[in-house]
Formats: sequence, C-alpha cells, structure tokens
Amino acid sequence: MKKLYIVMSLMVLLLTAGCKPEPYIIVEKSDYKFDCNAATDSVIFTTNYAWTTQTYNSWITVSPATGATARGVVKFQVSQNKTYGAREGTFAIHSVDGQLEHIIRISQAQNDTLVLNYDSFTVPSTGGTVAVNVITNVDFEVEIDCNWITQSKALSSKMVYLEVDAAPDKYSSREGKVYINSKDSTGLMKYRKEITITQQQDNYLSLAHKLYSVETGGETFDVDVTTNIPYRVIIPPEYASWVKEVTTKALHTDSYTFTVSPNTTYSWRNAYIVFAGTTTSLTDTIKITQDQTNYMQLEEELYQLDSKVNTIDVVVNTNVEIYHQILDDAQSWLSIVATKALSDKHFNVTTTSFAGSETEVFRSGRIVFYNNEKNVSDTLTVVQTADGVYYVRLASPGTLSTYFESSEYSQVQKIIVTGTVRDSDITFIRDNLRNLTHIDFSELTNTSLPYNSFYNNSDGMPLLKRIVLPQALTIINHHAFTNCAKLEDIVLPSTMTSIQQNAFSGCTSLKSINLPNSITTIESSAFAESGLTAITLPSSLSTISQALFKGCTSLASVTIGIGVNSIGIESFYNTGLKSVVVPSNVTSIARSAFYQCTSLVTAVLPESLTTLDAQAFAYCSSLTSVNIPTSFTSINNNMFRECTALKTITIPAGITRIDYNVFSECSSLELIICNASTPPTLVSDPFSGVNKETCVLRVPAGCADTYKATYMWQQFVNITE
Repeated sequence: MKKLYIVMSLMVLLLTAGCKPEPYIIVEKSDYKFDCNAATDSVIFTTNYAWTTQTYNSWITVSPATGATARGVVKFQVSQNKTYGAREGTFAIHSVDGQLEHIIRISQAQNDTLVLNYDSFTVPSTGGTVAVNVITNVDFEVEIDCNWITQSKALSSKMVYLEVDAAPDKYSSREGKVYINSKDSTGLMKYRKEITITQQQDNYLSLAHKLYSVETGGETFDVDVTTNIPYRVIIPPEYASWVKEVTTKALHTDSYTFTVSPNTTYSWRNAYIVFAGTTTSLTDTIKITQDQTNYMQLEEELYQLDSKVNTIDVVVNTNVEIYHQILDDAQSWLSIVATKALSDKHFNVTTTSFAGSETEVFRSGRIVFYNNEKNVSDTLTVVQTADGVYYVRLASPGTLSTYFESSEYSQVQKIIVTGTVRDSDITFIRDNLRNLTHIDFSELTNTSLPYNSFYNNSDGMPLLKRIVLPQALTIINHHAFTNCAKLEDIVLPSTMTSIQQNAFSGCTSLKSINLPNSITTIESSAFAESGLTAITLPSSLSTISQALFKGCTSLASVTIGIGVNSIGIESFYNTGLKSVVVPSNVTSIARSAFYQCTSLVTAVLPESLTTLDAQAFAYCSSLTSVNIPTSFTSINNNMFRECTALKTITIPAGITRIDYNVFSECSSLELIICNASTPPTLVSDPFSGVNKETCVLRVPAGCADTYKATYMWQQFVNITE
C-alpha cells in the first residue's frame, strides 16, 4: 500500500506540472518617435506573469521597475537631445521567469543648429571679400539687404563668400546686412542669423579758417570744421581762463562755437585751439589774437558812511572818457561832480544826513562809471547807516569779531552783516553785543543758523526787537530766539521749510509772525509762552506739534491751514483763543489740545474727526458751543470738565460709552440731547456737578422709560422724549 501511495503522488505532480499556462506580454504600441526636446510617454500592456523593466540607454528612464500580472502601465522619459545627430534607443519588459521579453523602440530627432563663425566684418573703403563659415546641419539660403554686397560663389563646405564693392564716397562709412536663413519642411523660417558688414571711411579733418582776430571786449565766433571722424577740442591750460567752448557739438558738425572773454590786461594776447581726432593722428589748429583792454577801475568800491552829511573823494583810474549814473533810486541823497580832468579822474560824492527808522536802519546806493563805446565800467557802492548802526561786509566767515573794538561792544545797537557767517560769529553777537536792538541778515548766504543762536542759558538777546533773516535760510534751529523777550518783528524768507522746537518760546513781545507757505514742519513748543495774538498756519503744514502754542495767553485767533491733519498734545493749552474752526482734513486731536482755554467760546469740529483724546476741552470755562462728531462711539475722560458756561450739549446716536468726568462740574448745563436709543454706558459719574434736578435730558421717542430705569441716567429728574 505504501508503494502505491508514492506512485499516485508522483502522478499527481506530473499532471499538475503539465497544466502551467504559457506566458504572454501584449503591448499596445512598441515604437515611439520624438523630436529633440525632452518628452514623456507611457507603454500600456497586458500580461499573465509578474514583470520587470530594463533600460539600455542612459537618456531613457523607465518607471516602475516591476509590476504584477494583468494590465500594466510603464511610464518613460526621454531627455533632450543636445547633439546634432538623431539617436535610437530601447528598453524591455520581461516576465519574471525570464522566458519572455518585449522590446520598446524609441527614436529621437537631432538638435538642429545654424551657427556663424563671425557676425560682424569690417571692410576698407576699397572693397574686398568676406568669407563666412556656416556651421549647420540644416539647409540654408543667403539674403543680402543692399546692392553693394554680392555673393561671389556657390556654397562650398558650408562657406559663404561675399564681395564688397569699393565705396563711392571714400569719406563716408556705410553698413549692410546679410542674413543666413533656414526653413523647416513647411516653409516657415526656423533660423535667421544676421551678419553686419561695415565699410570703413577714409579719415579727414580740416578747418576753414585758421586765424581769428578778436576785439578787446571779447567775442563769440564759429569755427567751421570739415571732418568725418570723432574729434576733440583741446584748449591748452594757459588759454582756458579766457577762451571758452560755448556748446559741446555732436560729431561731424559743420561749425564749432567759442567765446573769448574780455581782455582785462594791457597787452595783446594770443591763443591756440587744437582740433584732434580721437581715433587717428589727424589734427588742425586755429590761432586767436585779441586786442589789449581799455582800463577803468575804482580805487575804492565801497564806502561805509555815518548818518551825517558826508563828502568823499572817489578816484577812478582809467584811460578813457568817463560817464556816470546813480542807481537804486539814490538820487535823492547822493550827488556827484567831477573835480579834475586827469587820467586819474576824481569825483566828489556827497550824501545828505540820514535819521533812519525802526525798520530802515541803513540805505545803500550805487554809482556806475562807464564808457559804453569802449565797453568798460566799474561800480561804486555807498552805504549810509543811522546812528548806532554798524554795517559789516564780512570778507571771511568766522572773522566778525575782528571788525569791532571791545570798547565798541556796548555802543552797537543795530547791525547789518553781509557775506557768510559761522557759528562763532553768531556766538560773538550773542555774548558781546548785548545792546543790539536790530539785526539785518538779509544779505547773508547762510541756509541755516546754529542751535541756540540768540539764547544762552536762561536769557536771550535782552534788547533785540527786530531781525531780518537770510534770504536763503531754510531752517530756524531749536532755541534760536528763546526768551528774546523784546523781539517784536521777525522777517522770514520764502525759502523757509522748518522751524525747530522752542525756536520762539518765551518771546513775549512777539505779537505776530508771517509764516511762508513753504514751511512744512514746525516742531514742539516753537511758539510756547510767546506774545502772539493771532496766527495763520500755512496749508503746507500737516501737523500742529505738541505744545506748539502752549501758554500763549494772548493768542485770540488761529487760522488752521487746510493741509493740517492732526493737532498734537497740548497744542493750544492755556491760550487766549476765543473760537476755533477745525478744518475737514483734521482726523486727530490729541490729549489736552485746548485744555484751559478759558476764553474759548465756540469750537467747530469736522465730521472727518476720528480721534478726540482725553480732556481736549477741559477747563474751557467760557465754552458755550461745541459739536461732537456723529461718527464717535465714545467720549473720552474729562473731555468737557469744568466747562462751566456750557448750557446745551448733543450726544450723537452712535455713542455707547461716556467716560469718567466728561461733563464734570458743567454747572450751567440746562439741556442734554442724547440721541442714542440705548443708554450709553457711564463710567463713574461723568455728570458729577451737573444739576440733575433742573437739567433736562431729552432722549429718542419711546426711550424715556429705558433711561429712567438705567443706572445713573435715572438720576436725571426731567427725562423727556
């Protein structure tokens, strides 16, 4: 029995082995063709065995590498063919037992190219042959855009030969284009390579005239230049002071313009100008000769005279006949007569007496001596000052102290300074000329003056009443005039852009100031505790800075420019303002902006206002009218505290919160109109000090009972709708 069982088992195994199916791989597509660009595709197949893939070329990648039976998908990627020849490759799909293999064939086109060895050629004016080496694996054709270049022979080993004709005008260069074109099978342009051929010119440079004679008074003249090359003009250094090129001409111009300055010497002079090619050795030269000058010169050009009647002897050194004219409308106080008919001409110049005034402390006039025919002139300046006035024409910055003896310091009441000052000059004035009442800096060239210019420790210039600032000034630095208690008048130039902090603080005699529209910045406390009575802020100003007018108790009127968008902390704290209209551009009023303005009666706020900080109008004891913008949702603390003249106030409908002490001690309040349907939340008791028995609270229709039932609002006895 045991032997029979073994024999039957072997028979079963043989029968089973004989029934294993034949392997198969059925592929939908076996051949793929691509252009030279990178590409991705898929092979779709069915099989009854597990399978693997195998690639035979590095430029083909396949995934996945293995798979199970049934339907399969193999993705493959072909990299870009950067070579100039076509290529073929394969990969295989195998059954895992190795019995069956299916080959996938891939063909990829070449990378077409068309390259030139050079794309620019230069040919002499006599013509010549150009050989262009075309490196390509496609067919091409030659296109020429001008008739003086021709293709001389057929293509040979990818060489193109071009013939260039001789130039008809050897002094002009010209340029032509040749194109190497290749088209694809549809006739569309695939490659287009451009070649530029430049035919050179023969260089030329010549001047029409080479000698120019110029009069003593100077002259402007043209030099005709015939050239076809870039060139430059060389004026040697020894002539550059009196011979000038007027304009810089472009290349190939027909003329070149020069000006010769007047000859102020007494001898002839010559100059040479060289025209030199910048890329060649070609040159040409002109010569300029100029007459000697006629001569006229004052021995002294400035006389500074006191307030009395003065006669001065003016000497004019000259070799021509002299005429004279009094300028600057000074004929009323200047007169002139000739005294001698010599080559050195003498003239008596006489002034009348000069008393001066608060605003006019000096006067100046000019006398011009001239001979128009000979084109000569010189000008005399006469400056006459009132008593106690010193006129200083500063020769060098930093030297002002050298113009005064120490014994004169106390005598100087008014000063005019021209030129440019340094910080040390201002310090000298501040610390030594303590009796100054007037300063005229109008002719200074300075754009700024130093910090603390006329302020030192606790005081400023004790007697200074008027100052005229430099016409070029842009900035008044901080504390420049702090505590100049006598300062009444200051003249600002139209160039001003900035006034820095505390510049005029403590100037208690300064009643008004004209701020130019150029000012964009006025820093904090610039006018604090000054004597201003009215002020107009320019539209160029965007911010009213912190404490700008704090303590200006005489300031009764302010006009805020339409450019202002914010009012800073304590800007008008304790000022004498009687009314204020805040323009529509303002969106923010900071804390205590109008605090303790005890003369303020009315305040008009714009609907554009988004921020009204705490106690902005606190202690404004004369305030009878003020509006709260309807966009507000809350009223900040102490806003109208002790506004004891306020009789009526309207609370907008959007208010949901009234902070502590908002209307505290507003003892005259008779009517509160609250347009909020829902009683606003009251923090602490914002109406403390208001007579809630006599003050009427008017609320929206149908809301009276709600207010009567709401904490603190219910304290009002008369709640009406």
